[in-house]
Amino acid sequence: MLKFAKVLTGITMVLLLFLLVVLYGVNLQVKLTGFEVADDPQLLSTLIETARRDDMGSDLFKRPGSSDPSQFQWIRIKVDVRNAGVLPAEWLQLRVAPQAYDLALFPGDPIDLAPFGGLRAMEAQLLTERDADTRYRDIRLQYYIFGRRMEVAVH
Repeated sequence: MLKFAKVLTGITMVLLLFLLVVLYGVNLQVKLTGFEVADDPQLLSTLIETARRDDMGSDLFKRPGSSDPSQFQWIRIKVDVRNAGVLPAEWLQLRVAPQAYDLALFPGDPIDLAPFGGLRAMEAQLLTERDADTRYRDIRLQYYIFGRRMEVAVH
């Protein structure tokens, strides 16, 4: 009976350790490094046309009614992400809670982040109408651990 109790205790400890690693094994630290209106007419035209086609390369909030670049602007969002945990974070992408004047978010290609201090810079483009509010929005970093979707707020 004592042998069985020791085996059961060992199994329980391994399961608890695994649970702790899964729950607290990822510690993403996200820092906003830029949120500014950018000036690149060629890229602005590309973003407008992509949003008008809705080719699934973006989070389309509403389709642009025109292709005239003078009616739009784009905001460049830059963040630095560090993974201080013991598990890799997979498929990282930025997400934005849109405001009324926001048209589309272009989050860029998803990235993976190595554990133990892995550091990456990320960038996304937010297409808005010309007179949109250019103040900070609710930005979140979405990622996956073992196929489970998680999010962290960007500050």
